Amino acid sequence: MKITKNTLSLEEKLKSINKPAIHSLKKGKDKTIPEFWKNCVEPMLPKKDIVIKWFRLLKRYVKEKNAVFAIRNFGSWDSKKDSLILRRGFYNTTNQKYSFFYTDNFFTAYFAKMAIDGYIPKYSEFKKLMLNRKFPARFGRSTTNERIKAAYDISGKLGGDPGFGKAGYKISHIINTGKDFNYKNVNLSISEICNKYFPRGKYKDWQKDKTGKYYVRRINVIAGIPKKLLIAHFLRMTCPLNYIFTPKKSLQKIKGRINKNDIGESSALQIYANKQLEKKYGDIYNEFKKLTMFNDIISEKTNENFKEITYNL
Repeated sequence: MKITKNTLSLEEKLKSINKPAIHSLKKGKDKTIPEFWKNCVEPMLPKKDIVIKWFRLLKRYVKEKNAVFAIRNFGSWDSKKDSLILRRGFYNTTNQKYSFFYTDNFFTAYFAKMAIDGYIPKYSEFKKLMLNRKFPARFGRSTTNERIKAAYDISGKLGGDPGFGKAGYKISHIINTGKDFNYKNVNLSISEICNKYFPRGKYKDWQKDKTGKYYVRRINVIAGIPKKLLIAHFLRMTCPLNYIFTPKKSLQKIKGRINKNDIGESSALQIYANKQLEKKYGDIYNEFKKLTMFNDIISEKTNENFKEITYNL
């Protein structure tokens, strides 16, 4: 992917996030994970210096006392298809100065696209858009009840679709964004973290702020660990040190046995990716893993039996 000059403001970049278009997934057939990495994954990796700059920007941001964090949770239907339980774009303030909103994996796509485009925003712009509710929470379809109370845009009007799906790709995280947050040698899931500190609440809990411009809920949170967990989750979700681009499940055919029959969920690929990125980024990658409360649960072992992958059939 050609690196573009930062001639656009962040707001302008987000409004044209689908340009330049992502190169379409090429046809391929690989018999080993290293072959797949070399032929499919590696050509789509952002430039090393861009990844490092994004890590430094995000690391600086999460240390802000008044940072707004994104939480990937409460974006799925229940068995009754009740839209009142969905929380994408819902804004929450706390007694600890920081705040947060809920989202889904579409939020990651904005960061991923900027990284492969070689785009690094000015730090002041990024912080301003996050704090002023101008950074989009996601794109794609949403429900009427969500749109009524979402303080962060969930329609795609501000950001649009970066185009990974259209190009045949899935954004695959290496360290899971939803589980294995190591706190005092106990691995917590994002569901457990939210249930304890950042609960779903009731739809009516979100009320107009004093200006009447947006809906917000205020909750009380203890100091310390909740913010550390939010930092870990936010970095896992957004930082290009933690995801690669793999074929969509519908565009791949696997021989053998891997997790969810999806190369993007393969533990064998995650093990290999972990090694490759550690080799490439060294201390920076280890610092990232420490900040994300990752206890190196990716081991040398996998029970998968990978034999071959054919993609873009």
